[in-house]
Amino acid sequence: MGYVPLPIEETRWPQITRFVRGPLESLYFRDVHDLLRLPQREAGLIGACDFALARVLLSAVSTLSTALYATGAGDGGYHSAFCNMLVRFYPWDTEKEPPQNDARRQALAEVLWSEHRAALAHPFGLWSGAPRGDTRSARERGYSIRYRRIGGSDGNGLSETDLERLEGAIDWPFETFGETLQIRENAAAVLKLERLYWGVRQTTLRLLADWTLADRAEASLARQADAG
Repeated sequence: MGYVPLPIEETRWPQITRFVRGPLESLYFRDVHDLLRLPQREAGLIGACDFALARVLLSAVSTLSTALYATGAGDGGYHSAFCNMLVRFYPWDTEKEPPQNDARRQALAEVLWSEHRAALAHPFGLWSGAPRGDTRSARERGYSIRYRRIGGSDGNGLSETDLERLEGAIDWPFETFGETLQIRENAAAVLKLERLYWGVRQTTLRLLADWTLADRAEASLARQADAG
């Protein structure tokens, strides 16, 4: 079957549909789908492309937060929109130990921004946090971004069947990876990539379930299309 498209109200929001089917799915989610198949050792493809996966997923979050969330919620600024969208719409409530308040959800969103999104974009993947007054540089501390993958059989990536299961699931479909981030003492948090992918897809659907926000985003995208 291949990639499973997001189920959205195409007739109600034609501009949002164009955005979702265009940049969001064709530039990001479909690439993630294929990257999660890696590695494929029998074909000689032994790299898992974890950094590439994380970069694509976090770019999708940034695009979603500016194109849909910020326009619908009136939230300006890339950092603010990125974190506030995740606080409001990321499926933290489905995690093994859900954050109990907005402050905790904000802290997790900030981890995704500072330790992963910004670190990938700027200091070549080195964690720039400074635990407990440590003033050494990221290179001196030696901490780098960490990722984990569920993986499939024989050291390969997910099977096509498991990917379709992930993309079509309303609830997290696997027994492992009960949380998106594994928080560690004095080190960068571990980001679990399959869980993040599922979470970003659910974030999109939860955004569109807020009809007031979605209607505002639709109107903004329509104005941009008319101006263009």
